[in-house]
Parts: sequence; C-alpha cells; structure tokens
Amino acid sequence: METTALAAGDVRWVFPDAESPGELLALLGQASTRIEKLAERLGVRPGWTGSGLEFHHGHVEAEASLFGCAEVVDVSFVVALDRGRGSEPGPGVARRWELDATVSVRCDHVADCGTHTIERKTASFDAELHAARGLAEAAAWLLERGIAEAPDSWRGRSVED
Repeated sequence: METTALAAGDVRWVFPDAESPGELLALLGQASTRIEKLAERLGVRPGWTGSGLEFHHGHVEAEASLFGCAEVVDVSFVVALDRGRGSEPGPGVARRWELDATVSVRCDHVADCGTHTIERKTASFDAELHAARGLAEAAAWLLERGIAEAPDSWRGRSVED
C-alpha cells in the first residue's frame, strides 16, 4: 500500500464514479482540516504524511481508502473510509463505503495484545456524497473527543480483555 496526501491524490481512487468531485473534495477537505486541528491540539504530526487526510492505495483500484489519524502518548484517533470489498456495482448491486472512526490506546498489560478500542463509530454508505459527509462528521467527532479529554484519561480507560 502507498500513502498519498489528499491534495496530491485523485478522489476517483475512492469514488470512481465521482460526478461532483468539487463537492466531494470540499467535504474531504473539512475532514482533513479537522484531523490537522486535532493533531495540532495534541502537538503531533497529522496522519502519516503530515497532511491530515490521505489516500491509502494499492495497485488494484478497489484497494483505495481514505485515512486520517492523530496519535499521541499511545492514544490513537483514527478515521478510515474504505470502499467495501466486493462492492463493485453490477446489475442490482450498489457501490458501498465503510466508515470506521476509533479512539484506541496501546495495551500496557504484561501480555501486550496490541490496542484496545475505547470508543468507536461505524457506518455504511451507498452514495459517495453521503460517504464523504460521514467522513467529515466522523473527523469532527474525533476532534471533539480529542479536545474533551486529555490523552492520559484515555489511557486510564484501557481495560484488559
């Protein structure tokens, strides 16, 4: 998988039938700005490229997704929008997008199991503008959650499964 900043990518990687790329880019820009604000508030770099929202894509068109994160002191605020696997449209089959936004913490138990999801929002969409709007709203939720509590308070909510 490759990572490309939103501004350097092609919205059609995730929305191949984009009829309103301008509207999509405006919504994606809102999501990116919110991730950047969260990262700034936490004093960290936004995303993997430092640009907020970014594309994760492979050589196969169907592998493209949008991703944004801000991570500090073993606390991760992450949002991702994926084209649903096997969702290539056909007769009677609509294209789908899957949204996942999480606040998670790195496990600090004796047997490190990876991460614990503390809060999560998920959604499924069958229209590109709804998916982009959902991504912008999820990024707003992450910004709100990241501002509402200090990173240490999230760490304190980690529980052993």
